[in-house]
Amino acid sequence: MTTFARMSSVALFFFALVFGVVMGRSSWDGAVFLSHTSSLMKNRNPAAIRKDLDFSKLSGDELITASQKRLVTAARVILEKETVGVELGHFVTRDANGDRQLACDFYDRMRLRFEAEGVASSGEKPELEIEGPCRTSSDITRIEPLWIPVQRILGEKVG
Repeated sequence: MTTFARMSSVALFFFALVFGVVMGRSSWDGAVFLSHTSSLMKNRNPAAIRKDLDFSKLSGDELITASQKRLVTAARVILEKETVGVELGHFVTRDANGDRQLACDFYDRMRLRFEAEGVASSGEKPELEIEGPCRTSSDITRIEPLWIPVQRILGEKVG
């Protein structure tokens, strides 16, 4: 075997070794995962979402009604130690170009407003409004919880 052939074999071996290590670090049980923020996934089309969560064919009042219903009917309260979070349902909509897109990929922020029922101050219901980022949860049918600053609220002076 010539020197060139040996060097080529050694180089090919090390290339394969490096490639295997890189692929092994970015896979789990042989399956390769790409994060949703990956440049390859920026313009993904959510094809494997359930039909009942696909509102891409709706518009106007139908879209507003269906999206509000989905957000609220799938809502869950998350209790962790001294924090409370509200997790909402996710759905597919259309972007400005007409392409199907997850709601949190289209809307980057969300706002929740809570009103106290049966309580009034000067004829006005007390309100709490929380705003935060809209992010897809690991379960694509849900939006990551929006955390309510309970300790901060309890620490404020009643007004």
